[in-house]
Amino acid sequence: MKKTTTLCIGSFFIGALVATLIQSYQNFSPLKKISLEETVLAEMLYDNFQRYAEGCNIDNVSKLLKQIDSTSYKKVEKEKYDNTLLTLIARKKARIEKATLQKAEEFLKTLSENASIYPIIDKKIYIEIIAEGLGDAVSSEDTLLIHLKQSDETGKIIKETSSKEPITLSLPKMDKGFKIGMNGAKIGEKRKIYVHPSYGLTNSRANFSQNHVLIYEVELLSKIK
Repeated sequence: MKKTTTLCIGSFFIGALVATLIQSYQNFSPLKKISLEETVLAEMLYDNFQRYAEGCNIDNVSKLLKQIDSTSYKKVEKEKYDNTLLTLIARKKARIEKATLQKAEEFLKTLSENASIYPIIDKKIYIEIIAEGLGDAVSSEDTLLIHLKQSDETGKIIKETSSKEPITLSLPKMDKGFKIGMNGAKIGEKRKIYVHPSYGLTNSRANFSQNHVLIYEVELLSKIK
């Protein structure tokens, strides 16, 4: 937490400095040279400010920057300083997750317009039969031998076994969306399952947002007794 706090504080402080640079741009004169390095720095600072300081008045930030070096300026207590920055980081994360969820739901909405894809639970879970199976249907308690390609709606691949050995999956241990989406599948079948985030991964992963649609492409090879 301490390391994360330090990184967040650094990013926000850099973002706050953009106010001064913006004023410099507003007072720009053709006689004053601005280097490429200064221009890139200004753009970086502006991007940081936009990400972290939603709802902040840039004029107020600019005024405070001019006072911080003065002896009369009283800095915010460290605990309040750190907690406020962490709150801003949390707001940023919430905004990103909300936007990600919106895109995921828009993606699922387009699936309803595809005749080859049909809902198991409307707006939540869809399946697409790529190749029919001829064997026995699976039950929710089965352990299966499968090939699996797992991705999200952006095309990012999370897991793929097509060029490797097949894997064993116990359906009772799988996420709810996958279990529902496998209902009625037959041995030998290939199907795709599209899962709304609310039916998807239950455990957070550092490299994967939980607000993405999960797409499973499954080749069902056999049951394991």
